[in-house]
Amino acid sequence: MKRAKGCFDKVGLRTVTFPTDYYSHDIKYDIPSLLFPDPYSLEYWTKLFKEWIGIIAYKLIGYI
Repeated sequence: MKRAKGCFDKVGLRTVTFPTDYYSHDIKYDIPSLLFPDPYSLEYWTKLFKEWIGIIAYKLIGYI
């Protein structure tokens, strides 16, 4: 959403962001969660890295 908003802002369109799909949740800091990580954590990290790379690429190209 940050990349899309940046592109719209750059061309002068006012937008209001409204996320509809959440990947975050309350984090439990207990012994089992520290010893046995969530099996979906790799998927979440992959999505996060994709967004970070996309933001960097958009800034380098000049979209944002």
